[in-house]
Amino acid sequence: MRKYPEKIGKTTITVNDLISRGYESALEFAIDKKLNDIFYLPPKKYGEEICNFISLNYEILKNSWVAFTEMKARRDIGVHNNWIKNQKYIERVTEVGGVSTTDEFLGISNQYFEDSLKEALSIIDIIANHCESKFAETE
Repeated sequence: MRKYPEKIGKTTITVNDLISRGYESALEFAIDKKLNDIFYLPPKKYGEEICNFISLNYEILKNSWVAFTEMKARRDIGVHNNWIKNQKYIERVTEVGGVSTTDEFLGISNQYFEDSLKEALSIIDIIANHCESKFAETE
């Protein structure tokens, strides 16, 4: 985002803040605000916005994004609902095309952890490979 600040879109900063912060600090402020806003979007919109920032077709990430969304929803259930499935979990998972588990207790098993790790690494690979090919500096 530092290299393509126009992707931040509209954000408000006062003239006094701009003067006191300076350009670089104001840009960091705008980036932090935009990322924070994205992180609280509904799951599908969150994925689409991340893809938009890095100019990646969402369809390339879509299958892995389903797994990511389920992992995040499960983490939220663990933190906020004692690992017991609720409607919010179901909505988040199904919003991106996933299928909710029939299990009511969503604690994490060793197998789930291993599968989640593989999915997370897959997402990292997709994004890293894309960014390397799209944004690599040419000599």
